[in-house]
Amino acid sequence: MDKEKTNPQMVFDLKINISDHTGTLYFCHFRGNAVENTFGCTIQDFLLMKDEAKYELKWQYIMEICAVRIFVVVNRGKPLISIVSINKEDTSLLAQKVPVF
Repeated sequence: MDKEKTNPQMVFDLKINISDHTGTLYFCHFRGNAVENTFGCTIQDFLLMKDEAKYELKWQYIMEICAVRIFVVVNRGKPLISIVSINKEDTSLLAQKVPVF
């Protein structure tokens, strides 16, 4: 019986916390194409980056106002939160979306 050999595939698989003025979502899964589309690079490109470039990439999103789209699945009573996309938000447009009472 011949077993077909498969090469392992490297993908982004990050766990991140997302916070806003209402609280924090902990241990959100941020994987694969969602990360590649957000960062604008593949896992191979990322692995070839120097530490300084990775540092700059990280700080493009930390403490910034972003629009985050999530997908939530409940499994055994626990929510599994997957991030579908992260986009930087224009603060002038954000002010138009916030309801004023």
